[in-house]
Amino acid sequence: MSILPEHLPQTVDGATRHIYGVTTPTADDLKLMVCLEAAGQGFYSAFAEATANAEVKAIFAKNGQEEMAHAHRVNRALKLVFGVDFPVPEPADNPYYAVPKDMVVNKERLEAIAQAELAGDALYDRWATNLGHEEAARLLRQNGKEEKGHGERMLRAASLI
Repeated sequence: MSILPEHLPQTVDGATRHIYGVTTPTADDLKLMVCLEAAGQGFYSAFAEATANAEVKAIFAKNGQEEMAHAHRVNRALKLVFGVDFPVPEPADNPYYAVPKDMVVNKERLEAIAQAELAGDALYDRWATNLGHEEAARLLRQNGKEEKGHGERMLRAASLI
């Protein structure tokens, strides 16, 4: 049984498509984002395991750690705006968390991930503006700033492959 309401996407791809269509997030959208951000740690762990390049491994590890921090910030924004407690789920309870096996690390894939991460900055800024809550906006914009950093680091990783 998923911790997310049934009307929300239950897959990473569906969740990703959903959030990029949201301009003003609801409590359910923020719950989805908590899970999606927390799942990023497993995603980046798989990439780290799939490369021998130490600098690239470090990039993946840092991005993964920050994804978990993003989940906690979204959780705080959810509480501030909607008064909802939705703890960051443990990996076993997160419908989006997976550590993919046999991950392929190549320049094209890293560049595509970089573009998705860079788009996260605009998404979080739009949400921050549209929620109309100063402290929640600050938290979301911090996530956006770090998403931009993830994209820039992924471009660096792509240049090292």
